[in-house]
Amino acid sequence: MDQPHTVPLSTSELIARITDPSRCTDIASINRLDSLLKCCPSASFKDVELPKQLMSHVLSGQLQAIDNDDASEFHASKWQLLTSLLRVSEVEFIASELDLQPVLSFMLTD
Repeated sequence: MDQPHTVPLSTSELIARITDPSRCTDIASINRLDSLLKCCPSASFKDVELPKQLMSHVLSGQLQAIDNDDASEFHASKWQLLTSLLRVSEVEFIASELDLQPVLSFMLTD
């Protein structure tokens, strides 16, 4: 039997549906969210504090290549770092459009 084709839901839509009071009680909502959290790896605030500082330094231009010979390698490293930091941030929270906007803007202008 074919499944109907559906558009994937955004994270906020998924959470809204999971916790919809018309579908279940508050206790059931809490239990569902708790089980989702247990299924996903988590990181403590300390695990992502330093990477977030690094991202802030990269986006603000505080980290620069020493000379032109290092510029290309540094540019590639910045992209790799930002990509890795977004993954680290994903562990703590799902990056929102506002979180991604400065990173994408930086990548477009760098």
